[in-house]
Amino acid sequence: MFLNSYAESIRNGDLIIDFVSIAIWQQTETGIKLGGHGVLKIDQLGALLCDFICTSASGVCLDMFGANYPYNNEDESKNLKFEAIDINGKIWETENFALTLRIMRAATPFKCSFFLSEIVHSHQQTIQTQQENYLWFETHELSHIPKNKANSIDNTLTGKSVSRNQTDLNLQNFKASIIKHEDHSTIYANGIFNVDDLFAALKFYIGFTSGNMPTAYALTTRTGTDVRNHIRSINKRINKTVIPQPIDDMLMLTENQWNDQYHFQLLPNILHIQEKFPKFFNSTISQWKRVWQGFNAQQSITALTLTVSIEGLLIDLFIPKLEKDKNNAEFEKEKQDLLDLLSKIEIKPSHLETLTNSINRWGNIHANAALKILEEKALITKDEVKAWTDLRNSSAHPKYSEQTIKREIKERDRLRRCLTLYYRLNLNIYGYCGAHILYEPHETMSVMFPVVDILNLDWTDMGQP
Repeated sequence: MFLNSYAESIRNGDLIIDFVSIAIWQQTETGIKLGGHGVLKIDQLGALLCDFICTSASGVCLDMFGANYPYNNEDESKNLKFEAIDINGKIWETENFALTLRIMRAATPFKCSFFLSEIVHSHQQTIQTQQENYLWFETHELSHIPKNKANSIDNTLTGKSVSRNQTDLNLQNFKASIIKHEDHSTIYANGIFNVDDLFAALKFYIGFTSGNMPTAYALTTRTGTDVRNHIRSINKRINKTVIPQPIDDMLMLTENQWNDQYHFQLLPNILHIQEKFPKFFNSTISQWKRVWQGFNAQQSITALTLTVSIEGLLIDLFIPKLEKDKNNAEFEKEKQDLLDLLSKIEIKPSHLETLTNSINRWGNIHANAALKILEEKALITKDEVKAWTDLRNSSAHPKYSEQTIKREIKERDRLRRCLTLYYRLNLNIYGYCGAHILYEPHETMSVMFPVVDILNLDWTDMGQP
């Protein structure tokens, strides 16, 4: 595969692509047009940096400080386009990047450097099974997914060995493989699928179950005859951050039964939610990103982010369904009668508005009430609800108190229970029937909880309870 030849140098950070020709332009008639040559490399943090030597320029307007051309998605015509031809004749393209020119660079030739989020090489490929699509990408993050295939590994120092480092998943319309190497992961899939959707689902499946956030530094997709090779910027400062994961990838339920089958079922369940209930998929991904990023900060920020993300799941997904189930026509009529009566009373408009807003909120379910309802339905526990309430209040309304070891332990215990609560809500959304990790104050164990289909997500179609 074409991109494989670049993969190792991208991982090691020593990638260099020589461009014999570079063109940069804006699509407006008065926009800038720059031409020249240069080189693409990766900086120490994993970002793509282009060193550009400009030999021709038009439409450049510099003031005493130079000129800035930022990314402006409000006006597509002002966004910069980039096209380069490498030394092997391959064409690379990208857009939506920023460029800064200084006054001393007004006359050509001049040199400048700028960052790119990615570069893409596209071409056509005809194969026998043209109806099948293809996806391949690599990440620095390691997957903690049960392995079901062993591979031979050749090492110049230790010789040949066998490692159980690959997961093969055979789904209805495609096959996927996840390979865990010593310092990176390789993921690929063949079959009938939407490339963008499967890419998003695989990243979430691997990241959520492994406690990390996979970032593809190299990506190849084929849809029909269209092949696209991507080289992308990453941030090495945070890309290997790992938080406690929800599922043990080396768990035996009984002497003869591993938890693997339940773990593997999670991917088709994610694809089911992604297709049938895209709002649920998008909400869980956005909240997962917040939780993961929150664990990169100090404990107080982690606590606030985690509790707010739990609240976000409740507001987005659970509360609308709980309020719909609780809808009482007689109660709503009483509210409306009272509002009609208030409208006939002569009182100050500001007072009337306050009363009206208060009455309209009667019967609304807030986050704490929603958690108590979920507790009644045996989805979560009373201790988890209390931990969320206490941690939410202390993190959202902080007040000074002496930070003792006892207080720190109490906050950490609440944080552990809230993490369990967060994972349990997500795993229930995705119909996960296997064992998950219970983060209790003084111990960590794996337990099994039945799926409670509160949200009516059609799990019968997936062979779920």
